[in-house]
Amino acid sequence: MPVPFKVEIFDRSLDFKAFSPIAQPAISYDYLTLEPTEITCRGISAEKGDFAVISSPSGSAYQGIVDDVQLESGATRLSIRPLLSLFDLDVHFDRTQSHQLESFLAGIITANFGSNADALQNIAGLTVTTTSTTVGYLNLKDNVHNLYEIIAKCLTAYGIVVSITLSPQTHTAQVVIGKATTSATIEADLKGVLDKSFTLGDSYGAPNKLVCVNAADETQVLTYYLHTDGTIDTDGSSNRITPVFASAELVDVDDGDTFAAASYAAAYDALKPDEYNDLIEITAPNDGRIIDVTMPIGTAATIYHDGAAYSTILTGYTRRDEITTLIFGCVRIDLTKKLILERRRQK
Repeated sequence: MPVPFKVEIFDRSLDFKAFSPIAQPAISYDYLTLEPTEITCRGISAEKGDFAVISSPSGSAYQGIVDDVQLESGATRLSIRPLLSLFDLDVHFDRTQSHQLESFLAGIITANFGSNADALQNIAGLTVTTTSTTVGYLNLKDNVHNLYEIIAKCLTAYGIVVSITLSPQTHTAQVVIGKATTSATIEADLKGVLDKSFTLGDSYGAPNKLVCVNAADETQVLTYYLHTDGTIDTDGSSNRITPVFASAELVDVDDGDTFAAASYAAAYDALKPDEYNDLIEITAPNDGRIIDVTMPIGTAATIYHDGAAYSTILTGYTRRDEITTLIFGCVRIDLTKKLILERRRQK
């Protein structure tokens, strides 16, 4: 017997508006591209910008923001983007505070959505919590940037996950920022695995040498090299990656910083290898006997296939009636998703 699902609609103050029973939806979630999930329901009042909560008797299955409403022969078709779409906007911040990544993100989110002087922009009952401490380099060029691009970079470069959960019953919302603490070992060749695909990225042609020039004094130059063990420094005499692919960058030095520190941050951002340069998709039954398909985004996974081991990270999933496809890594081959990721890299 099908499990009864429902969708509930709330306004931006988390006041209840409407609900409708629905067929079990196919829920797609991609942390890197934020494409919507679509559902069809009847007799429901919903507007763009409303919150939507899809649930079954076992609990909440998906939370998001109504992105589009279409009326179709007495039914209503809703396009619902993930809640993290709230953060897909340009924000102002002090980039000199960016080296401690979790608290940097928490400060931006709180300033824009928790304690904003424009009360209409605040999220009802918002709390922001950090669960880890990571020092890193984002190489932000100025004090205005798209917040979600920073959030995505923190995942792909440092494994830091931002999650947001609505609690309409208490009119609150919780943001949690921190490294995932879960890990998984997956045998992709087991008979119970329904499908699998492996697309491995190719780093050939990526820069492995960066000439950093002080924008305020172009006589100051430092050259950084990426080494075969993944380290980055100014030693060009050993463990070099060949052939050499060189690049150059004008580096702005902030007050209180040094050219050496600013240039290292630029080199780290430009040369650091993509840690999860792959797209691995594993499809398994939802019963959990083969793979725990409910593992959270950011789960570090070791996937074994044809005698090889691949270290990667969970970045998305598609969940249907009885099966789930888990999406690992930071590569995408779907054209729409590739274009989204490319636009972010160019900013």
